[in-house]
Formats: sequence, structure tokens, C-alpha cells
Amino acid sequence: MFFEGTARLFEEDKSSRYEQLKELIKGSIPKFEAIKKKMPKNIVIHYYKKFGKEEVEATQQILKETIGKYNLACVSINSSHSFRMYDNSTKDGSFPRGSFTYLKENECLLSTTGETPIAGRRMGTPKLLHIRLEHVTDNFLSIDDIVSQVFSLTKLNWATSMPMIREPVTLVFSKAIAYLAAAMSEQEWKGVTKPEISPTLNSRPWFI
Repeated sequence: MFFEGTARLFEEDKSSRYEQLKELIKGSIPKFEAIKKKMPKNIVIHYYKKFGKEEVEATQQILKETIGKYNLACVSINSSHSFRMYDNSTKDGSFPRGSFTYLKENECLLSTTGETPIAGRRMGTPKLLHIRLEHVTDNFLSIDDIVSQVFSLTKLNWATSMPMIREPVTLVFSKAIAYLAAAMSEQEWKGVTKPEISPTLNSRPWFI
């Protein structure tokens, strides 16, 4: 629905990371409430690497302070790994797009670049997403639910229905925004993200 970011530089200091995370969550909740007319309750966080224990605990504490009662799922989505899968029944050996296999009860490999009924292009050596459900409260989501969500987020419109799209939009566009933001000064970033500067841009679904 919207994009939320901070203008401050990322620092390795734990207290600084906690404050930035807190700023992001506290900035997002009022926007969500204004659009949906309710507080968020079921929250899924996508991360490009493994979650640290302190990151999960910090997120839980912030959500408890800002929302109260909630469900949380922390999902690690890694596209840089050594896993490969092959399917001898397909022309190029790739797993069909949307297929997945379990590594553990909460861990799987998802094919997002394999053979599809509508696309003729192939990726060659299959590249899969390594997905881990690292933390979930009250079992409100299973690893199957997570895989379905991640896969759905790789095909939001006609331009993302081809097998070249590997990652969900939550990672694709956050990386793109981070890349562009790195070329901007702190003052420029603050100017761009002010609602009064560009109300149309700030209210538009940023992934389209």
C-alpha cells in the first residue's frame, strides 16, 4: 500500500538499529490504520538473510508497545545459496515455476524461474529461493502459507508473470529503492518522502 523508510544512515550499533526499526514500524502503523480503518494484527516480515535473535526480540517489543495483541511471522528469503534442483521431465531440467520442496518442517526451496505454460524462455541452471519460517506466533501461518504468499508476490501484474522474475516484490523493490536512496543526500531523501511534497507519489501503491 505504501513505502516507509528513514533518512538516517544505517549503523551497526545495536541501539541505533533498534531505534531505526522502531521508527519504521511506528511510522507504518498509522498509515495502515488510516487506509484500512483498523490496526494490523497479522504481520509477516520478509528479510533477505537469516533473522538474528535480537532483531526478532526487538520487533516483538516494538509491536507490543505500539499494537498490543498481534501475530508475527519472520520469513527469511535467500536468493544467494548453493542449492539446485532438477526435474528430468522438463525440457531444460528446471522445476516448474511455483513448485517447491521441503528441506525441513519450516524450510523449503521454491522455484520461481522454471517452466511455465505461457513463457517460452528458460533460465538454464535453475535458481531457487531458499525460504525459512524462522519465527511465528501461535502458528497462525504455516510454511505452505508462506510459500504461497512469496510466490504470489512474484506475479503481481502482467510484467512479472514471466520466469525471469525470481524474488517477491517485497525484496525486489526494497532493494531498488535502497540502491536509488544511496545516491541521495539525507536532505534530499527527507524532501522526497514528505507527504506534502508529492501526495500522489506517496499514496500510490509503490510496487506497480
